[in-house]
Amino acid sequence: MSPAAFPVHAMSSIDHRPTSAPAACAWLLPRLISRLAPLLLFALAACMPGNENTVIDHPLANDARMPGLWAGRLGDNDVVVLRITAETPRVLSVDVGVFAEGAGLAHYRAARTTIGGRDILELTETDASAQAGAGAKMDLPKRFFIAYRFDSDNRLSVNLQNDLTTPLEKAVEQGRLAGHSEKRAGNTRTLVTAPTAALRDFVARTPNVFGTPAIAFTKVSLPAK
Repeated sequence: MSPAAFPVHAMSSIDHRPTSAPAACAWLLPRLISRLAPLLLFALAACMPGNENTVIDHPLANDARMPGLWAGRLGDNDVVVLRITAETPRVLSVDVGVFAEGAGLAHYRAARTTIGGRDILELTETDASAQAGAGAKMDLPKRFFIAYRFDSDNRLSVNLQNDLTTPLEKAVEQGRLAGHSEKRAGNTRTLVTAPTAALRDFVARTPNVFGTPAIAFTKVSLPAK
């Protein structure tokens, strides 16, 4: 992994950081539990709508490039960490962490589909995680979907539905898709209740359904014991 591949300067608010990429990886991971701010995932998921019904008609085989530990940068100072493992050939386990103020980990199961030539991953919070309120503490929906792709350097780029007002929210507000919205903690949270076929059709016809820019994740290699 080249020094440019890992955003060492993403930790600019933490003193005495290492200056090389491998050292940064080894130095960062033990400190995540106590260092990451809870605002990280709040900003990440702000206004992201959830969907009551799945967007997946026929789940595809897992993308073999997905499993691993991934670190990415949100803005200039915040780090996002994902831990992805294969649960079955068509289901991934995805852990999303906010390691401060008791937020803990939110646990999701993810399945893959394609719509309009885009690779899409739908994440559904596990029952145990939902009962513990983990996702709610991070202001993440219980079920939502993202678009993803891999670049030539095998970095994982993720596009969320996190624009100020997303196309899905507008469609619900205007009555073009079934759903409802509610105010929560100063934000509007939209739950789309449209059936799978209608949801897929909307995504296929809406090129800007996902926000920009993408969040780029680099796979992190843990140091040998």
